[in-house]
Amino acid sequence: MAYKLFVDSDIFLDILLIREPHFSDSVSILHLRAEYKVELYTSPTIILNTNYIAQKQNNRAKALKGIAEILKTVEIIETTKEILVNCFNNKHRDVEDGVQYFTALQNDSLDYYITRNIRHFDFKNGNLPVATPSQFLKIFTQNS
Repeated sequence: MAYKLFVDSDIFLDILLIREPHFSDSVSILHLRAEYKVELYTSPTIILNTNYIAQKQNNRAKALKGIAEILKTVEIIETTKEILVNCFNNKHRDVEDGVQYFTALQNDSLDYYITRNIRHFDFKNGNLPVATPSQFLKIFTQNS
C-alpha cells in the first residue's frame, strides 16, 4: 500500500537540527518516500516555521540548505480562508495545530498526519489519523 502522509514541522526540525532521540524515526519518514513511494505533504506555514526555528537555532545557510532539500521531497497543500476562520472561531486549544490539521484534512486522499505533538490533535470532527513517526513506522512495517 502506498501511503500519503502530511508531515508537521517538528519532524522536519528533528532532521534539520539533528534532535535526539527523535532524529532516526523522523528521517526514516523521509526515507520511506524514496524507498517505498510514500508521498509526503506539508503546508507553506510549516515550511516557514521550520525555516524560522532552524535559522534561530542553527545558522541561516544550513537552514536554507535543509529547507531546499525538504522542498524536493514534499508536495505543498495550501490553507484556505475558511480553514483559518473555522479554527479561530472554534477556539481550538492550539490554533496553529488546528489550521495545519484541517489543511491536511481538506486533501481527502491523505492517510496519516505525522507529528510528535499528538496531544494537540484531538479534533472531534477529524477523520485523519494522527501518529508519531515511531507509531507510523510500526504501522508501515506491519502492513508491508
